[in-house]
Amino acid sequence: MRYFFLLLCGLLAGCISSPKVRPFHLPDYTLSRPLTYQIQSKEIISQVHNSHRLPHIGHKMPVSPEDAIKDFSRQRFPEKQSALYTMKVVIENADMRQENDIKDHWYQQNNLKYTLTYSVRFQFYQNGNFLFEKVLNGYEMRSVPKRTKLAEKELLWQEMLTDMLKKINQKLEEDHATQPLPPL
Repeated sequence: MRYFFLLLCGLLAGCISSPKVRPFHLPDYTLSRPLTYQIQSKEIISQVHNSHRLPHIGHKMPVSPEDAIKDFSRQRFPEKQSALYTMKVVIENADMRQENDIKDHWYQQNNLKYTLTYSVRFQFYQNGNFLFEKVLNGYEMRSVPKRTKLAEKELLWQEMLTDMLKKINQKLEEDHATQPLPPL
């Protein structure tokens, strides 16, 4: 009886322990080749008004699209007190939506479709005078089976946010090569 009790306790302990979930990581741009935009100060303005009701799910994510763009802006544009330029980052849209993707045929599996949309304005000023702005809009779209576990969905969301940040970074680097700020 004692051995049976120990065996039962061991089995229950194995069932109770939760599986390890990978933490949510986004790219770190602090060590990237710096853009030569010398920014004295920046202001990050969010005009995002997402609902906390379906189909909007950004608030359920470990890192919302809005917070990912804010972190990217802080990392990519470090402030230098000796610089002459100021900048505003205006986040107009940063939304993740979940919708049912219903198939036409009975033998096809219904999916969940995730759509990440974003619109960001990077505005540059010198002595309070507007110089120029870069407007970046885009979207990421993925689909998964409805029965996908939350941990797998979070990996998908992480991949979508990472792709969004890579596209924003790539566009800023391309535009910087064609329209840099005047040197100090």
